[in-house]
Amino acid sequence: MTADSELITVSILFIKLLVQYSGEKLDKHKFNYNEWCKYVTIALSLNSLYEYVTGDVNTPLTTEPQVLSNWKANSCLAYTFLASSVSPSECPFMDMTKGPYVNWMNLWDHHQKEGPVCQVQLLQQALSIQCSKEIPLPETADKICTLIEHAFAMGDIKANLLCCITLLNSLSKHFSHAHSIISCDIATSTMSTPYTSKDIHCFLENEQSLLENDQHGESQSTIALATHAKPVKWSNTPICRNPICKKSGHTTDFCIKLGGDGWEDN
Repeated sequence: MTADSELITVSILFIKLLVQYSGEKLDKHKFNYNEWCKYVTIALSLNSLYEYVTGDVNTPLTTEPQVLSNWKANSCLAYTFLASSVSPSECPFMDMTKGPYVNWMNLWDHHQKEGPVCQVQLLQQALSIQCSKEIPLPETADKICTLIEHAFAMGDIKANLLCCITLLNSLSKHFSHAHSIISCDIATSTMSTPYTSKDIHCFLENEQSLLENDQHGESQSTIALATHAKPVKWSNTPICRNPICKKSGHTTDFCIKLGGDGWEDN
């Protein structure tokens, strides 16, 4: 059998969609990549499309028109199925012309940095929720549990992560600038170069030094202003209360102007 005849024998069947995706759509703002990936993988597998998004079904090396047509149709179906499982905010990261595999990897790359910073945000959000009389208690409980489950789904939550969360919470009210800087540092960290509670502690030590320097500078400025302020001069020189006179150096008793006791009527 020749190489050409081997290529011709390649067979790809046309796939019909059997199962629609019914899970929660992928949304970076919901931090739900891991959960979405699990359910969309199941749905793709049930439709025999999973190998198309993983790149295991390459373009067939054959000149058989029907085989090529089926492959293109199946590839398009895999992309369409993938696109239907994501929220509109994910659309800028998708491009039908690049095929399902490239789009699958683009979504993975877009969400792969969710790690610690997303866990921090989710747990902070869960800790900030309070039960109220306006919302049914079970509904609030479900919301808290869902946030925590999403956080744990992103990876193991260890003591270091809890320290980071607590430290960030302590800064959110009065030190929003420091809170923002630390959050950005956590967001850019990776598994090989993690951002730990020790890093936050070092940052806070530097921040405290800056605060003390600022306070010292303000104290020095206050002292300098007090030193250069003009002293109030107090004088014992008498002032005449005669409305016509009102000069200093004598009292009304000795004022010689009209109205003063020293006035002599000529």
